[in-house]
Amino acid sequence: MAVTCRLQCLLTETTTGQQREGSYPDANFNLAHLKSFIQKLEAAKFDAFFMADHLAVLNMPTEALKRSHTTTSFEPFTLLSALSQVTERIGLAATASTTYDEPYHIARRFASLDHLSNGRAAWNIVTTGNPESSKNFGQEEHMQHNDRYKRAREFYDVVTGLWDSFADDAFVRDQESGTYLDPDKMHVLNHSGDELKVRGPLNIARPVQGWPVIVQAGQSEPGRQLAAETAEMVFCSPKDLKSAKELYADIKGRAAAAGRNRDHIRILPAGMIIIGDSAEDAQAKRLKLDSLVHYDSAISSLSIALGTDASGFDPDAPLPIDLPPTNASHTARASVLRLAEEEQLTVRQLAQRPASPNFPISSKVKNQT
Repeated sequence: MAVTCRLQCLLTETTTGQQREGSYPDANFNLAHLKSFIQKLEAAKFDAFFMADHLAVLNMPTEALKRSHTTTSFEPFTLLSALSQVTERIGLAATASTTYDEPYHIARRFASLDHLSNGRAAWNIVTTGNPESSKNFGQEEHMQHNDRYKRAREFYDVVTGLWDSFADDAFVRDQESGTYLDPDKMHVLNHSGDELKVRGPLNIARPVQGWPVIVQAGQSEPGRQLAAETAEMVFCSPKDLKSAKELYADIKGRAAAAGRNRDHIRILPAGMIIIGDSAEDAQAKRLKLDSLVHYDSAISSLSIALGTDASGFDPDAPLPIDLPPTNASHTARASVLRLAEEEQLTVRQLAQRPASPNFPISSKVKNQT
């Protein structure tokens, strides 16, 4: 018997490959282009458009900074609110930090986006891996990794509690009696926890979806636990089918242990899609893209992923084994270290290779099992 499954697809916008002829070097800051882009995604029946976010200009040498497209981008809620008005069905996933924001702000923004889009909002929960962000929010030191996840778990409870501030039918808006709200259907949160104290209620009606879709991407130990307890979609970048299955089983198992239905979580592995007339053509395009990467940019990106300055490493030697501890993203570092060890790459080779997998696609796609 034939088995049919529905492939769930999300796409994120980036200006990677901006040197390539025919690309849009201002893609992440060109509203007309972004409107056209998301409309094409919707027409192609993509499930959602995902928007990452940075809370600081990345700390990198000038030679790398001048080539970086990450120095400017729209604030996610502003852009997605605009894009909601030129689309009808595609989901709109915004990244929002639990470390450098407040639950009331996050709950209100996502509720607003959900109403503006008629129920298409999704929250990508992040704890912010970039240590430089702290200095933009009056803090000299970046919160420690485990503490960030502890705050994130409580933060989620507060936000979802605020979304439940009003029953779905709380706003009666009866013109004859002049009654706008049924007070019996308003719920004051009065949350007081280890990290947060929030009274509520939220000053906006309950989101169209009840709760916007929850997305999470952490693959560290606390990241997996947070995903298992809260997320409906989990982004990941497994190196191969074996590690993908391990991650899948682990998060689903944790979800069941937390009392959740394991079938309520979708695991979405990342891929770099390169389209060619054949597999060989796609591979050639990939090599061409790699050749456009300037070494200063590559080593700076490697430094960010490792959470330590790699500019002084011998580019033609293996990665040093005695790297100092990092308070940046543990997932990013682990991915890079795994790639370096398995493929025995030099620092130069590692810097010019993305850690996420890529799948060249030809015009004739074959089923693979």
